[in-house]
Amino acid sequence: MSISKIRIENVTPEIAKEYLGNNAENQRKISLVIVKSLTKEIAMNKWLLSNDALVFCNDKLLNGQHRLSAVIESGKPCEFCVLTVDDDKIMHIMDGGKPRNISDVIRIEGLGYSKAIASASTWILGYKRNALTTLNNLMRNTTTSQSRFVSRSEQVDFCLRYGGRLEVACKGITALYDEYGTATPSMMIAVWFLISEKHSEKKANEFAEVLYSGEGYNRGSVKPLRIMLFKNSTTRRKLPRPAVFGLMIKTFNSWIQGTVPGTLKLAINEDFPVLHQ
Repeated sequence: MSISKIRIENVTPEIAKEYLGNNAENQRKISLVIVKSLTKEIAMNKWLLSNDALVFCNDKLLNGQHRLSAVIESGKPCEFCVLTVDDDKIMHIMDGGKPRNISDVIRIEGLGYSKAIASASTWILGYKRNALTTLNNLMRNTTTSQSRFVSRSEQVDFCLRYGGRLEVACKGITALYDEYGTATPSMMIAVWFLISEKHSEKKANEFAEVLYSGEGYNRGSVKPLRIMLFKNSTTRRKLPRPAVFGLMIKTFNSWIQGTVPGTLKLAINEDFPVLHQ
């Protein structure tokens, strides 16, 4: 295989349509979620020129259909590296490496606990965008409005902006989890962060301590949740993770008010819980 041409091109929506009109046969099915995420990146002026080229062979597009679709959806031109080759077998090795996920990106930027922070940020942003239901986190769903949809760069920016506070949360929650078990660290880190915003880091630390240890102020409030978390960890039919997150918020509301919750559950059509003052 040889490279006959490589260039940087400003691809307009019109050019993108032309290129997609020459898409190679048997391409992967387009992921609407990926296109939606890329479209939002472009709309927010987060697009950057990448080494991941649009690739052509014999005038057929071999690589770049999602990005070109996003250019069309956004209505904005974007710069691309464009590569022309003479052998379509290059498709056999495209995207064969390990993609960098969000935890990889923020670790490169120097954040510790990168996996836990990336996971916790999914819950935090889903909550902040009102994208959580008792069954799903819809922050990256094809039916989610653009205002609620969370793009990759938005999530990375959030992790880096609040990285210091999230590292503090990770350190404390990880220590509690190692000692007591109980609540999944990533969810509790997210709950800790949201409580610290609504109330204070002190209140977030107090609630985490009571939840994990079962001891302290108004410990009766957290007992139903502790029992549920234990049962959920030992059964094969687990509760949906968003429901568990919602029950953690519901439990905090009881704890902060000094009350004991009745039956700890969420109905399928129930509005997702929000933190009380």
